[in-house]
Amino acid sequence: EADGGLIVSASHNHPDDNGIKFYHDHGGQFVPPFDHELAQCIAQVDRVERMSLDRATANGLIRTIQPEVHERYIAANLAISRFPGARNIPIVFTPLHGTADTTVGDVLRQAGFPIVTEPSQSVPDGTFPTVPFRAPNPEHASALQCAIDAASASGAGLVFGCDPDADRLGVAVHHNGTWVTLNGNEIAALVSHAALHNHTHPEPLVIKTEVTSSLVSRIAEAAGARVVDHLLVGFKYIGEGLFMLERKGRFGAIEGGVDCFAVGVEESHGVLVTPAVRDKDAAGGALVLAELAAQERKTNRTLIDVLHDLMIRHGAVHNRLSSLAMTGAAGRAQMDAAMASLRAHPPAKIGDQCVVRMEDRQNESGVFGPIHSPTDRASRNVLVFALDGGARLIVRPSGTEPRCKIYVETTADVGGDLILLRRRLMVEAKALANAFTHLVLDRIGINLPDWALEISDMVSIEDRLRWCNELIPELTTVVDTAPESAADWVARHSTKDARALLKPGIEALARTDRAVGTALLPYFS
Repeated sequence: EADGGLIVSASHNHPDDNGIKFYHDHGGQFVPPFDHELAQCIAQVDRVERMSLDRATANGLIRTIQPEVHERYIAANLAISRFPGARNIPIVFTPLHGTADTTVGDVLRQAGFPIVTEPSQSVPDGTFPTVPFRAPNPEHASALQCAIDAASASGAGLVFGCDPDADRLGVAVHHNGTWVTLNGNEIAALVSHAALHNHTHPEPLVIKTEVTSSLVSRIAEAAGARVVDHLLVGFKYIGEGLFMLERKGRFGAIEGGVDCFAVGVEESHGVLVTPAVRDKDAAGGALVLAELAAQERKTNRTLIDVLHDLMIRHGAVHNRLSSLAMTGAAGRAQMDAAMASLRAHPPAKIGDQCVVRMEDRQNESGVFGPIHSPTDRASRNVLVFALDGGARLIVRPSGTEPRCKIYVETTADVGGDLILLRRRLMVEAKALANAFTHLVLDRIGINLPDWALEISDMVSIEDRLRWCNELIPELTTVVDTAPESAADWVARHSTKDARALLKPGIEALARTDRAVGTALLPYFS
């Protein structure tokens, strides 16, 4: 019953990229225009009074949250169990040095699952020492590798992982002898399918953001659920939907209370399955997925088999996220310039597909109506392109990271081999993403070779340009003229992590320029 909340966290970001999250009394984050009003209040602060922790505690200004609150949280998650009794599946879990062992870990243990916490990543540590690239984000498959290794050694078939503030859920599944790491859209589809199973409301509600896979909407509609699937990026908008249902009995065209809520999902590994919480939270999603996996294990099936069944039933979908890291004030100016250019002169084609419609979410005659604040305008800095081949492409500057994000979705009806069809959709999505990336960069006067697009998204555009235009030509000369010094040259100009991020680009270079790429590849292995 607090009036508000504040979290300080690196969340899923690098340890030096901290931020804050404000919550109001219903447990959700502020949405426009109220977030702007809050920012204005903060900007007016010119003096901060300080007091020691001991004195503040003695004066009653600081109180520790009592265990009963945590117990109610656990109970709220256990209450959404969808497959009672299905528990016999060993799970390895990693909190990535964060808080999630007290949320996902406690919920799964109290639900009766045999869970092992990956030992090297179980101790809270804000430097994330064992996480590759110190990027504790389950969107990156590398973040789950330690847990996957532990699962392989122990014979477990399921891996869960969370970012350090425990709201994003990562999943890896042992399927047909190999490990498959699920992306956020696949997790969203599976969580939605599980959460709708045996739901008590006659017309359950599924809420998702616009950039999240349309497979979620298809699953929901086939199950007789109502769907809100056009929301802006940010789980705060899903939380706001729950707030409106609770206080007003209506959210958009949806009438009812929070009891109708089944699941909220977003593509960036955010899930929510209980209205008792008003922001993305990994614990409930982990519970229903663990139950679903245990249920399928009875017939020697995995979550991958379930995902395939869903696509056979509702259509094949492939979602791809590409991003361009543009850092600092210069990067922000580049993103602004690119978005302005796309608005003023929309492309007629993206790759080999014609654009049949572009929708600008800042258009005040559109679905979101008038713009209410500068924060509203920033959140609505989104362009949606519908293509004649049935694909969809969305571009937006991230609100929490210095990067421009490009979302591509390709779809097809399943009339043959699903695996081959999914591979085709994957190729199409990659081609569209690369074509649009070149288009965006061209609008701001940047030219990158195709192979440089294969370099990890964690590498900024500035660093990619430097490697393409300066360092790779210089290294090529070193390898040709003084190969004995090439390894030292690479070590001076890059860290081990940097070389791992660059390696996919060098491999792509080897495919297009075999002589040069093959000569350079050993130095990035």
